[in-house]
Amino acid sequence: MRARGWLILFILVFATLGLLLITSYDTLRQFRMGGLPLAVYLDRGRLSADLAAQKTAAITLDVSLLGTAHPLAGSARLDMASNREEVPVLRLFLNPQLNLVSVKCNGQPVRASRQGEFLAVHPKARAKSYEVEIVYEGTLAACPAPVRLTENEIILAPAALWYPTDLQSFSTVEGTLTLPGRLRPVAAGQMKDEAVSGDLRTVTWASGRPVAGITVAAAPYEERQLGYGSKSFYLHTAGPAPNAEAFLRRCGEVHAYLETLLGPDHFPALHLVRTDAVHAPLNGGNAVILLPAGPGGSNVDLAALAKTLAESWWPGTVGVALFPERPSGNEWIARGLPRYAGGLVTEYFEGPQSAAVESRDQKDSSPRRPLRMLDRQLSFDDDPGLDEAVLRDLEQVTREVAAEVGPQHFLQACRNLLRTHEYGLITLLEFQTELEVVAEKDLDEFLRVRFDLPRRNG
Repeated sequence: MRARGWLILFILVFATLGLLLITSYDTLRQFRMGGLPLAVYLDRGRLSADLAAQKTAAITLDVSLLGTAHPLAGSARLDMASNREEVPVLRLFLNPQLNLVSVKCNGQPVRASRQGEFLAVHPKARAKSYEVEIVYEGTLAACPAPVRLTENEIILAPAALWYPTDLQSFSTVEGTLTLPGRLRPVAAGQMKDEAVSGDLRTVTWASGRPVAGITVAAAPYEERQLGYGSKSFYLHTAGPAPNAEAFLRRCGEVHAYLETLLGPDHFPALHLVRTDAVHAPLNGGNAVILLPAGPGGSNVDLAALAKTLAESWWPGTVGVALFPERPSGNEWIARGLPRYAGGLVTEYFEGPQSAAVESRDQKDSSPRRPLRMLDRQLSFDDDPGLDEAVLRDLEQVTREVAAEVGPQHFLQACRNLLRTHEYGLITLLEFQTELEVVAEKDLDEFLRVRFDLPRRNG
């Protein structure tokens, strides 16, 4: 009996320790540092190198979106390449609420590992190209990004990670959506086919030009259209929009002025969708822009509209590496430049005083943070106040840089880089080099101080 008692005690202690180990391991897996899962943070050098070596040229999607009573079910094919000399690890991102059903690479089942939203696909052999096929399903009920999946409205922004993506490639997209028949879908590019069978609607579309992300919206929308110059502007609303024409005309005017500053964005049309699923304008870099629900035009804030439309250039035409190995300040390009361009639009339409007041307010704001540390911060920080304070700093720095080289030189450098790096990535150093060539001026010390960077040549 005594031996049995010791045996029972041993089993209980062993089971308790095992449970604690399992719980601790699960806790460690969920622990995050610098906005990243712990395992990813500790291996961020390899993550950066893998992402820098790969590119996704094309994405083919087939997704079923049938509302709250049904899970999202999708299949994706990604045409990828990597210049790694060894067998690469292909890095993707997928919402952790979406479960993997199967993963194949070049027709063979392969291993895939996950840490939160980070997905690593392990090909069995090195190849010139990799066709990755992923079948997945799940719900997005707790997703903090703009998401709505109901029988009355569907809103899916790229930040929701509702499809596998590497988050930094510009890819052509062909997609098929199955959704409730009463909903009218909006997606970037051109609708190629549409069929209604019973209560379901199936549509296929193609993006045309490469895009930075995929936004889908669907509801019983009323659609208004206005041509301005060579571009068409569409407003999609779930209800009446009495000021729609005035709003679309203002969009056309703003966009036309942005083209004089930055050159063409190569989107033949822009779709603006009003929805209460968002609280601020959201441009996913794909010609579908989500706007907060409200009256159709007269109360739209010009500055917010201009900055949102400018994101079709930065980062909608030229982007930055999302996870550089070392803090680099690249985020300034993606965030500061569209705010600066939007400020120029505001100044053009409302006079220089409006921009001057905004600039003076920013100089009186909270102390500037080291801007080289911004990478990932804005993507993963949950403090909207910090986010806005950093964005004000970014815009103010952009104004200072433009004043140092001259506004015309600054815009000429922007146009040059938007042309030479179209549908690709750029670094702060490349931007600096182009500014120096155009302005014939050394900016090393000037930018080093503002971005808290090491000396370039020392």
